[in-house]
Amino acid sequence: MNRIDTSYRPETYFGPISMAKHLRTRVKGQVRRDLAKSLAGEGLIDVLSGLLVEEALREEDLAEWGKVHPWCLGGEFLPRFERIETEIARVVLMSTTFDVTSVYARQRKNRIAYRIVDEYGGETLTAKTRRTSTRPLTLKELVDFLLRGWPFLAVLRMNYDQDTEKMLGFFRGESAFYPDFHEARVERVIERYPLLEEEKEEVE
Repeated sequence: MNRIDTSYRPETYFGPISMAKHLRTRVKGQVRRDLAKSLAGEGLIDVLSGLLVEEALREEDLAEWGKVHPWCLGGEFLPRFERIETEIARVVLMSTTFDVTSVYARQRKNRIAYRIVDEYGGETLTAKTRRTSTRPLTLKELVDFLLRGWPFLAVLRMNYDQDTEKMLGFFRGESAFYPDFHEARVERVIERYPLLEEEKEEVE
């Protein structure tokens, strides 16, 4: 596994953003986000509009969207953004309902305020879901913060016991600000639940 620069720190989370970054930081629904990114990757970003790029769906649209497949609701029940707030990272579970847990960041006068949010009103989280900093977090600080606020490793253990290979296939991390966010979480999982030799060969 390549070494990850856990000291990496983005310059900012805020300011004018492109449509591509809007899709990765503002669209709550995971399936809508994936579809929009796919279209953008095919050079169709200029024609993206409507439900695919809305931050949140209206109740009537959400009901219809959910009829397509349960996965379509993944991420749609995350809390709304507050003023000057954006998503800086998320973890998607490949569960029946495509559950999403996110980290939001909000610009205050002299500090940045962070909160970890889930789709269940905080029921899957611990009490350590908020913190602040004077500048953006390093990758290590972000991963540590999320692990303290959400029992991610316990969730993996509950679903797959000691099968590390299946654990690694059960989630994906995404971030418009931290290129190695997913890999950093994979590294933490392997540290906690080491791969068997045959599993290492398959991952490599």
